Amino acid sequence: MTDERPGQKRIVRLYQDDEVVVTSMWFVTAEGRRYPVAELDYLVEAKGEQHAGVLVSLITAATTAVGVIATAALAESSTPLAVGGLAVVVPAVAAMFCAYRWPPKNSLRANFRGAVVELYRGRDQSTFHKIARAVIRAREMSGSVVAG
Repeated sequence: MTDERPGQKRIVRLYQDDEVVVTSMWFVTAEGRRYPVAELDYLVEAKGEQHAGVLVSLITAATTAVGVIATAALAESSTPLAVGGLAVVVPAVAAMFCAYRWPPKNSLRANFRGAVVELYRGRDQSTFHKIARAVIRAREMSGSVVAG
């Protein structure tokens, strides 16, 4: 979609949703911050930390596994392994659930007039990559970077 104005450069809308609008000239956030695309340098994609539930569940599973193995060794029986196996599986499944339900947030950052700014942050990989590609295309269209 384009916005035509007499005597001005043609503006092409490359991406738009509720949080971000990327045109050939501007990057606009939901909060209303506007960045001229030609002034955005050194785009960086960063990945955030895992949800705390993942770490807590993995530590719980590992600690439980050590306890189950020690108990089985002291009892000289495999019965504690069978019973304790379930006690290890439950926190491991909880870790997988947390990792799936709350993946790390991705962050798109750039230098803007000498300062690092966060342009976008979100958990959805597909949306994140669409926005990153739109910014790259916008920079190419603005002439601030050579395509190739």
